Amino acid sequence: MSQLRLYLDEDSMNRALLLALRQRDIDVVSVNEVERVGLADDLQLQWATSQNRAICTYNARDFCRLHTQFLSSGQHHAGIVLMRQDFSVGERLYGLSALVATRSAEEMRNQRVFLSQFLRRR
Repeated sequence: MSQLRLYLDEDSMNRALLLALRQRDIDVVSVNEVERVGLADDLQLQWATSQNRAICTYNARDFCRLHTQFLSSGQHHAGIVLMRQDFSVGERLYGLSALVATRSAEEMRNQRVFLSQFLRRR
């Protein structure tokens, strides 16, 4: 099983989060680093899939729709991770670390998950 790799879209980019994930040996890139700023959501998801990366985003509405469109048209994606903007960097770091520790790239294929399910309940 392959380790899950991540792609932070424009909405979810955060330098502190990016660096903290890398300090934990999580393979992650941002839209800035790969020079894909400003591209449409479907193109972002296609690129992430071509690189075998799950896309991380705050844009739940559009990516839920894309998830359904991709699967109903026979397309596949490498995974969609939906996050809430009110999560702190620490919460996002904890949740993404837990996700990568418990799901392989193969297990994330065509899956849409909410980061909240990987956070400890208070």
